[in-house]
Amino acid sequence: TNNRNRAPFGSNDAKVAWDEVEDVTIVFHGAAGPDRYTDELMSNLAEAAKSKSTSTYYQTMIDWSDLSGNILQASFNGQRLGREVASRLLARCPNLKTL
Repeated sequence: TNNRNRAPFGSNDAKVAWDEVEDVTIVFHGAAGPDRYTDELMSNLAEAAKSKSTSTYYQTMIDWSDLSGNILQASFNGQRLGREVASRLLARCPNLKTL
């Protein structure tokens, strides 16, 4: 899967068999938001994923632009969002091996 979500498990991810997922790659863009570098990274990850089982590998980029724009709050917001994403992954992916 290669999408820009606010957090995993959104409507774009309805077809993912979460109980089969073992390996996850999550990209959080920089403070300026998604750009050509994050697009290139996601493209490279998608290319590398072709050699992996699509049912056990999941990748996504979290679009947290609305939380990263305020430089005074971005660090706190990023930590909070990271905890939220980790909690959701642990709850949904009982076979998670790598993150």
